[in-house]
Amino acid sequence: MAEYYRDGALTLHQGDAADVLRTLDAGSVNAVVTSPPYFGLRDYGAAGQLGQEATVTDYVDRMVSVFAEVRRVLADDGLAWLNLGDGYTSKSGPRRPGTVGVPPQEPHRRAVAGGVRASG
Repeated sequence: MAEYYRDGALTLHQGDAADVLRTLDAGSVNAVVTSPPYFGLRDYGAAGQLGQEATVTDYVDRMVSVFAEVRRVLADDGLAWLNLGDGYTSKSGPRRPGTVGVPPQEPHRRAVAGGVRASG
């Protein structure tokens, strides 16, 4: 984890989101802006990278874990911006053999892949 930039009004952090978030004090963040890797669409060659989990359920579980930390560090009046594409249910689907689209016997996955609900 590294502090990427700092001035009198702003600090940007660079690193694994889960690792960076754990170093921050509760309620200390005014804004979170993120576009995490989509499930199964890209391999950045980093061990343990987000988006390369074995199943979409594992991916969602990991995202929920990260966003539990986002909630912890976010100030009461803070904002979180999440750009998350739905590649799991798209026509082209993930670029991993055997995981394209949603199998007909698992229609419930469409709702899970399309959004994550977390309570805080």
